[in-house]
Amino acid sequence: MLDAKSYVSNQTSVLGTPEYIAPEVVLGKPAEPRSDVYAFGVLLYEMMLARAPFQADTPVATALAHVTEPVRFPSDAANGAQVLPPGVRQILLKALARDAVDRYQRAGELVTVLARTAELGDRQTQALNMPPPSTNGKPALVNGSGGYLGHKADTTTQGRPAAVSGQGPASGHKKEAQHINVFIVEDHAFVLDALRAVIEDDDSLTVVGDAASAEDALQRLEQARPDVIVMDITLPGLSGIEATKQIKARWPETQVLILSGHGEQFLTEAIAAGADGYIMKTADTGQVRRAIHEVNSGGSPIGLNVAGTLFKKVAENTGVSLDSPNP
Repeated sequence: MLDAKSYVSNQTSVLGTPEYIAPEVVLGKPAEPRSDVYAFGVLLYEMMLARAPFQADTPVATALAHVTEPVRFPSDAANGAQVLPPGVRQILLKALARDAVDRYQRAGELVTVLARTAELGDRQTQALNMPPPSTNGKPALVNGSGGYLGHKADTTTQGRPAAVSGQGPASGHKKEAQHINVFIVEDHAFVLDALRAVIEDDDSLTVVGDAASAEDALQRLEQARPDVIVMDITLPGLSGIEATKQIKARWPETQVLILSGHGEQFLTEAIAAGADGYIMKTADTGQVRRAIHEVNSGGSPIGLNVAGTLFKKVAENTGVSLDSPNP
């Protein structure tokens, strides 16, 4: 199948199962891992709605529907309400994107986002596919996945994270609790809008600007002069890593918090470029806000799920063993 030039092996048969075939394969392009992500998205759709998203009278017509028809969702006939929550709909739409570039790039990414979306409460966390804060008034720390290193969990005021001072007034951090101006660099409008809502839900944080590319950000930062920049890595043109280098060279007092959707892949490069923190897009809303407070206070929040990579790199470069010593 992988070597086939087209999904049609002869005039009457279709290569693969038409209901699950990715659009690029229908068009005769090579199958790839993201083609399997698409097929997995079809399976998820079918599990949730008891039907495949694309069906027609013939196998060829079904296959072509993946290329020509939009993904549709049925409504509940009883009250007209949507059958699926908005967060789940967004996951399916991304998994079933016609262009492979717009899909989840790895199946594990899709699974992680889906698992977190199952725990959602409010619309803001739904938009970012993040779990909501816990109901006891303290932000949730998701050990091993969304939590971060840098300081112990802080208490909150009126359900919002208090400004973080790291290890206390005597910690030597250069900034204490204060109003923080934030600039967002993110090329996906959906994520950008959700990030803005999450950040401005904290009264001590204000979004003073945003940009969809690093080049645009570099032009606008001189006027905006934010305290903290929340930086995506994968951007059109100049990458977030290269942009961080230029920002730290021109405005060394500005803190850069990398918000990554790539796991630990770019962790060491981001730190080498001068990033002040590195957390995942799967962090919950409270963790995003606390990480902004932490970098503004001089700390270095790093996602627990990627910190191990940093420790291993340090061990490799120093010859220090990470194994526990014998008793």
